[in-house]
Amino acid sequence: MPMLHHYNDGGRKAAGYRGYTGDCVVRSICIVTGLSYKKVYQAVNLRSRLERGKVFRSSASKGVDTSRVWFKRYMEQLGFVWHHKPPKTWLEATTFDEGCYIVSMRGHYTAVVYGAVHDTYNPSVGKKKRVYGYWARRDPLDEQPASAVSSTQN
Repeated sequence: MPMLHHYNDGGRKAAGYRGYTGDCVVRSICIVTGLSYKKVYQAVNLRSRLERGKVFRSSASKGVDTSRVWFKRYMEQLGFVWHHKPPKTWLEATTFDEGCYIVSMRGHYTAVVYGAVHDTYNPSVGKKKRVYGYWARRDPLDEQPASAVSSTQN
């Protein structure tokens, strides 16, 4: 059964960005943290520019390689902890019924807030989506260092 869905672009339109883009990672971070879309977009792009040795470079609009060390450090600076899910864990309300999560699936990140998907579409509709893992908040954002949300840090 599909999860409840709330359309949410993470503040993209309000920040003046238009059109379709592969910004699911940025959107998910904005939805769960409440940070502005522009601030997260710039922070991701700054960190991805420092990425070396790859043909594909991450970008906020074309996709983020979430396996990169810089991405994991950024999420940890924002106060998140990674939780790996065992095989055969599906995107279902019963899996994420309490709390706020940034959920990783094949080729997509989505925000799940108290059992409801907050995204531009509902990935729980149709074929079952396997969950690889999720980021959960360790502490409230206001207890995190200012450098975590600054777009000038790397």
